[in-house]
Amino acid sequence: MVAIYQVNLNSFKSENSLEKSLKQVPSSMHERARRYQSDQDAFAFVLGRLLLQSGLKDLDLENGWEQIKIDVNGKPYLENCFFNISHSEDLVVCGISKTIELGIDVEYMNEVDLSLFEDWFTKREWEMIHQANQPLLKFYDFWTRKESIIKALGLKLSDLNRLPIEVFEDAFVLDNQQWYLQELDFGKNYKGCLCTSLRAGIILNKL
Repeated sequence: MVAIYQVNLNSFKSENSLEKSLKQVPSSMHERARRYQSDQDAFAFVLGRLLLQSGLKDLDLENGWEQIKIDVNGKPYLENCFFNISHSEDLVVCGISKTIELGIDVEYMNEVDLSLFEDWFTKREWEMIHQANQPLLKFYDFWTRKESIIKALGLKLSDLNRLPIEVFEDAFVLDNQQWYLQELDFGKNYKGCLCTSLRAGIILNKL
């Protein structure tokens, strides 16, 4: 089972200042939050940690979020669970599980110049994007899948074009490990995807 927590950033900001929010997280996180150039990004960082805190509490896990470590690929992790955080526009989400490795991504579907992103896709993916009835929707479908994969596996986005993965499939095998992809519904104008090491049920919590 994977628990997914989501919160509207702007609604949270309307009721909480950044300084008030920082009081809810360990002092060790304050410096990192203040490094962000915009309050929006600082709030997103803090909210991601607060969502993680909610998940740890609901799973009856020790609140060891001050012990977040970074692996060799730059992926944050805790010893007692798997988690991943993503944010875009005014939405922040966190996925957490005791037993299932995961990566999660959410994207607000802004209009973009698709030609700028061709190098990030395989020839087959690029054809499918342009053959779709709604190319922008297909672009974000593939993009969130790619992001969830690299976050689950601890890779870089540029690695995907060198890996034998078809992101338009709902499952793939890499290094003898089976992985699964699930589309997530975060409402209008958002695309989301979850990549997991096992087929997983989802519990969605809106805070």
